[in-house]
Amino acid sequence: MAQNGKVDAGDLVTCWKDVVKEMMALQTYFLRKEHISRPAYLIMHYLFMHGPQQLTTLSEIIEVSKPTITSLIDNLESMSLVQRVHNDMDRRSYSLHLTSEGEKKLSKLSSIYDGIFMEFINESTEEDLVSFKKSLNILLKLMKSMALRITED
Repeated sequence: MAQNGKVDAGDLVTCWKDVVKEMMALQTYFLRKEHISRPAYLIMHYLFMHGPQQLTTLSEIIEVSKPTITSLIDNLESMSLVQRVHNDMDRRSYSLHLTSEGEKKLSKLSSIYDGIFMEFINESTEEDLVSFKKSLNILLKLMKSMALRITED
């Protein structure tokens, strides 16, 4: 807090960056245990959320080059987590599909993340949890508002 009792914006930004950094470190640790890179995880998650996609779309979404996305897809396909499905109209074209094994892997990772969060909850006081929930709701409201403004532009 600043001297006048107001919250310092710089301190909030630093705190937020620290939270994100720790969350990413935890995620990276568990992804490595499952032999999945962060970009590969992003591909799987995107396919789960949005269904089959073209290679170029995924390349643009996760911001990697076409050779890199091809390598990532090759790796995921060798693990039976995604599958290339050829287009009936144009055999040179194909879409990428998340396999049932890929869905199981995402579900496993989600369960791990939920378990970690439950540990945080179990180690917190009721007062902290009420404050945390209120803060998360405020953050969510602000993020939705910002997303709405961005998409309207």
